[in-house]
Amino acid sequence: MTVSICFCEAIELGPQHAHDLARLLSDLDPASRVSRFNCAAGDAFLLQYAQRALMTTSWLAGIFIDHRLRGIVEVYDMSPPDTIEVAILVDQTWRGRGLGTNLLEAAVQWAARSDRILLRMIFSTDNWPMRKLAHKAHARLDLALDQVVADIPITRVHM
Repeated sequence: MTVSICFCEAIELGPQHAHDLARLLSDLDPASRVSRFNCAAGDAFLLQYAQRALMTTSWLAGIFIDHRLRGIVEVYDMSPPDTIEVAILVDQTWRGRGLGTNLLEAAVQWAARSDRILLRMIFSTDNWPMRKLAHKAHARLDLALDQVVADIPITRVHM
């Protein structure tokens, strides 16, 4: 099997993408739901999450392939104000093709334009794709209980 690498551009998402976002989230299998949300998230929870994400993120972007949302990056402001937290989600059938890298790079570019200096990702210790992505971005990794905290200085990122 040949795996193609995708160099798709992330676009900013808005209220008009609510259905696309809800569909991406509801297509997650049970294990991915637990990994992403730390609970067995049902469809009603995911619909509410999608609506809340569109209203509360500092920046939300996604990648569409074949007119379907295949991955998203959520950016949230943190304290101190020049720090952001980033969450990335890629459709299961599109993992391992570069979408996560593209989404992280889009977040880094947004952060740089927005005068942020630190990007933080927090994920479970068994989330190996996120560990690989963090390593690729030269993140400093710290273990905190059962989570990995990956800090990426904006000026140092060379993916």
